[in-house]
Amino acid sequence: MIWDSRLRSFRMRSEDAIYFGEFIGRDISVKSTANPTMKGKRGMVVDETKKTLVINDGKKQLVIPKDICSFEIRSGERSLEILGKAIVSRPEDRIKEHRKIERMIRKGGN
Repeated sequence: MIWDSRLRSFRMRSEDAIYFGEFIGRDISVKSTANPTMKGKRGMVVDETKKTLVINDGKKQLVIPKDICSFEIRSGERSLEILGKAIVSRPEDRIKEHRKIERMIRKGGN
């Protein structure tokens, strides 16, 4: 019985599972940002650090800060919005910080 309640607490929407996955190789676009020159930039993620995503737009590589942006990722037929503040961590540490990330998702990034 105890395990049932713990398992329920770890369940999340399938859209939220993208926060814990790998971004390298995915097509991504900057949906909104505090820097207007970055809005609408799109390309394939070629590298990820704790605070940035490196995107190849076909001509050059762009370094995009995570904390001031929200991103849109296409997953099959759907497009999902990713809050940049929720993914400010090293990719390998993101799974360890699932509670913090889930809390940020529920609050809307604040």
